[in-house]
Amino acid sequence: MLFIAVDPGKEKFGYAVFKEAKLEERGVLALSNIDDLEKVFKEAEKIVLGKGTGWKIFYKMAKEKGFEGKIVLVDEKNSTEEARKRFFLETRGSGLFWFLRKWLNLPGQPVDDIAAQIIGERFLKNRLYFIKNS
Repeated sequence: MLFIAVDPGKEKFGYAVFKEAKLEERGVLALSNIDDLEKVFKEAEKIVLGKGTGWKIFYKMAKEKGFEGKIVLVDEKNSTEEARKRFFLETRGSGLFWFLRKWLNLPGQPVDDIAAQIIGERFLKNRLYFIKNS
């Protein structure tokens, strides 16, 4: 199963493309660039949308493009905090500034793509529930 997980925001969104349980791609795009992923949306069996900030805007845009039937809403509570922690686990740095950012849990760059990956992983963990109740 090919699906795309989305961490929506008011101006940008993170996305993660999964094929079966394997992460294929992730990134961050401005909401105005949603058309860049339209091909992936068409190919995907499901669009796993985090139900947090900006989800209604993203849902409306996806509905207008005819993808409403593919959307599965997933609770994204604490996904950004979890994404920040994962960023520091995945990324190496050095120096006092890096240590300070890590200590404050402030990556210094958007982590919406990692949050989307976490939303996708939550969907995979509970997919029978989400598919049955979507």
